[in-house]
Amino acid sequence: MNEYPITINEFKLYFLREAGLEYQPYPSWEPDLTYNTGDQVVHLVNFDPTVWKSLVDENTTEPGTDKTKWQKVPYDLDDCILDLDIYRAMGEASYKYNESLFPEKKRKTIFLYLTMFFLVYDKQAAASGINGNSAAGPVIHRTVGKMSVSYMESTLFKSNPSYEFYASNEYGKKAYNLMAPYLRGGVRTFVGGNTGF
Repeated sequence: MNEYPITINEFKLYFLREAGLEYQPYPSWEPDLTYNTGDQVVHLVNFDPTVWKSLVDENTTEPGTDKTKWQKVPYDLDDCILDLDIYRAMGEASYKYNESLFPEKKRKTIFLYLTMFFLVYDKQAAASGINGNSAAGPVIHRTVGKMSVSYMESTLFKSNPSYEFYASNEYGKKAYNLMAPYLRGGVRTFVGGNTGF
């Protein structure tokens, strides 16, 4: 049973044509599957994600543990989105997701966008390094000489500062917009009656 409302494959299919995303070229190695000669998988060995090719049929051995059963394949995975990256983003999204707030038919879509938000956020953070830019919001002023920039402050974020985090990329904005109708108060309507006062 999956611990999240989506699977990695559902995520990849939903965001199949997103610009700038290249998913890992082969499935991740799974210990409960059997591989045959020529099958290729991605597996983490000594904290290094690598592509491996099975050299034998009925292969249940973990890649990187037996050179007679698996061969390392030269492939640069540095710019690929790994299943591990998606799984980490799903874990991060689960901290911001409470399925009981959302209608059943909308839960997967909301979780998909939350996951993509965290995936992109993590990639942006990794690309900017330790001294990354913490500014968020649309740029409303620029200056080239002596380098100046100003960011617009949203009235939404003034009244709900915890939502500002979502504005750091477009997927966060979309996730917030999908969630917003369900995050504002617990308004419910009930059929009433009149006792004739």
